[in-house]
Amino acid sequence: MHQILTAPRALTALVARRAVRFATIIATIIAVTGIAISAALVYFFTPWWWLLAVLFILLFGVFLLIRIIAVVLIRIIHPNNLTREQTLAMTGFVDKIQEILEAKSMPLFLFSLICIKDILLHRDIVTVKKLINDTAGLHKEYTKIEKLF
Repeated sequence: MHQILTAPRALTALVARRAVRFATIIATIIAVTGIAISAALVYFFTPWWWLLAVLFILLFGVFLLIRIIAVVLIRIIHPNNLTREQTLAMTGFVDKIQEILEAKSMPLFLFSLICIKDILLHRDIVTVKKLINDTAGLHKEYTKIEKLF
């Protein structure tokens, strides 16, 4: 089956791959930490604490099953057959979107600290200006990305 390559599908797949990668890192850290805590409890107290490790292993197994399904769906949405130029353009675009989303959910005091850091180090509010330029230029950049497909 020949699949039509489109910018929205590629963008969706790239964002989904990043989300799956992030979720995998978090789930792995939680599973390893849980198993390590269980091992410590077994060592210091009683062997019954291995049941806690079994729980973490089972939950991680369920996560891996969900991850496999998600990866298959992502490949159905858009196989990773991008040219180097398309990959670079899409990666830069997604990076900018991610920065905007992070800034949007950032607490005001943290935003203030970043502005103070910029003024002290750069004598200008570099982060805010970059965010403003990225936001204004996203439509133009997305139009350029669509022309690559």
